[in-house]
Amino acid sequence: MNNAALFKIQYGLFLISTRENDRDNACIGNVLAQVASSPLRVALSSSKRNYTCELIERTGRFNASTLTVEAPFSLYERFGFQSGRDVDKFAGLETVRSANGLTYEPRFANAYLSCKVVESLDLGSHRLFIAEVEEAEVLSDVESATYEYYRSEVKPKPAAPAKGVKGWRCSVCGYVREGEDLPSDFVCPVCKHGAVDFVKIESDDAASTSEPSAATEGNETAPTAWRCSVCGYAHKGAQPTGDFVCPVCGVGVEKFERVN
Repeated sequence: MNNAALFKIQYGLFLISTRENDRDNACIGNVLAQVASSPLRVALSSSKRNYTCELIERTGRFNASTLTVEAPFSLYERFGFQSGRDVDKFAGLETVRSANGLTYEPRFANAYLSCKVVESLDLGSHRLFIAEVEEAEVLSDVESATYEYYRSEVKPKPAAPAKGVKGWRCSVCGYVREGEDLPSDFVCPVCKHGAVDFVKIESDDAASTSEPSAATEGNETAPTAWRCSVCGYAHKGAQPTGDFVCPVCGVGVEKFERVN
């Protein structure tokens, strides 16, 4: 079975926000759809690994902000590449709330829905929430972002793996797992997506088809690179120092290792 076929399904991108005990949390979601018109209901599928999923299950409420093509990568990093169990994702942000008291995204969303869960189904890795729409507002006419748009236009292109390395790359965050095999139940340690979102990489093939850079042309020695030990991003050139942070997962220089 070629799981890459699933990448052809068109998904939107949403900021799913909720709140419990005066603590806001949110995550990036891509599976939200209207499933009934009378009463107006939507279905949201959320990974059980997401803290937001736990909160929705307990509180029964969430807001869904439809993200636009203007949403920067930093927004996806803040809400998609770290867990609300460990950090306050809204720290330093001014929050805007709908009538139900939950936050919504006012800058990079063109609409939001306020939803009350009426049914919850266990789907294995994910939980499906059937929710009644209590409020809906249009914020702008900027084009909605799709998952395909995010992968092709927003997410930084991952660096080629070191020569001779074979493995699997997460199509969501760029994390690389080295090795020939990928367990079917493997979960990305950075963005928590499953094996279905990984694509196989063959570094030897990639190296043979890439254009030589000015640094390597006529030189048998490849430029020095420093790889993030968390997500696999490679920084080429001098060793990153000071306040340098990984543009993919946000960790500091202490997580970078030299590769040739």
